[in-house]
Amino acid sequence: MIKIVSPITNISEVDPLIDAGASELYCGVITGQENKSLTSIYCLNRRPSLFSNLPSFKELEALVKKAKMRKVKVSFTLNEFYTEDQFENVKDQVKKAIDCGIDAFIAADLGLIKELQKYKDRVEIHVGVGATTFNADTAGFYQRMGVRRIILPRQLTLDEIGEICSKDENLEFECLILNERCHFIDGYCNFLHSAFSYQNPLLNLFKYDRFRSKIWQLLPAAISKMIHVYGMKKEIACCFNYKAEINAGTALLKNRPSLDNFFNADTFLNACGACSLQALDKAQISFVKIVGRVSFKNKVKDVAFIARCLKLLGKENGADFCHVVEDIYRQTYKTYCCKSYCYYPKEQ
Repeated sequence: MIKIVSPITNISEVDPLIDAGASELYCGVITGQENKSLTSIYCLNRRPSLFSNLPSFKELEALVKKAKMRKVKVSFTLNEFYTEDQFENVKDQVKKAIDCGIDAFIAADLGLIKELQKYKDRVEIHVGVGATTFNADTAGFYQRMGVRRIILPRQLTLDEIGEICSKDENLEFECLILNERCHFIDGYCNFLHSAFSYQNPLLNLFKYDRFRSKIWQLLPAAISKMIHVYGMKKEIACCFNYKAEINAGTALLKNRPSLDNFFNADTFLNACGACSLQALDKAQISFVKIVGRVSFKNKVKDVAFIARCLKLLGKENGADFCHVVEDIYRQTYKTYCCKSYCYYPKEQ
């Protein structure tokens, strides 16, 4: 049975997420001290914002303790690529996270994966999408480094996912299932995460410390999302409104409308792979990850949606499954799903 991996940014979310259907949780930490030197290219976990992370290792320890009481594992994100100067801080976070009782690290940097081998008897190593596992040989390479689970890149097709998973029954495989379908390959990307939060004068009115503790929690979800989407469209390269040009006569010509709508902030934020859960289950995917530590108060809703869809596995077949999932999507999010939102489109 496929299990749900959910982001978490506050200890108060533990019980609601688990009650909604989450089997594992993942998070990062940015302390107040780190925030003083925080930039979009310094952050150790690809989320350079306070409201995308826990504020301290003390809170991480309490969160882990609470999750373990519910028999739910917690993974800690250190999924960037690091300079030599950063690595001492990374190793310090590793030790602190282990002391807090976390169950696994999500990593991408080869140097860090090698460092984590020292602790593989105490914690699992999960390779994140930034490690660009595009074939079974790469998966085997990471397994020989002590990796327990591989989180597959967004850009793989369902057939490619099935082929990789079939090569090794001793590895766990995880796929992304909701939100933030970045159009670029994480491990090769030179753009900056959350750059708008530092570059845009309007958004800089909401400094992270004040925004998280005072303003963000008071805003209606629709307003906070509107602010974030505005910033993404203005500053984040992933979300510029790109246009796709297709030469006449190609097999892709019939998909022109979908391609035109693919490269924009809306499809980035609202991406969904729920219709592919049957195919992912057949491919022997063990976990599906909901993206969005910076989520707009929708974490519980997202988990509940995927949990409802998973309950249909084995009960509905083929097109019927997709139709029922589309109905659940509409009931959950009060809007119709769109083919350009598909994480794993059937026609590739």
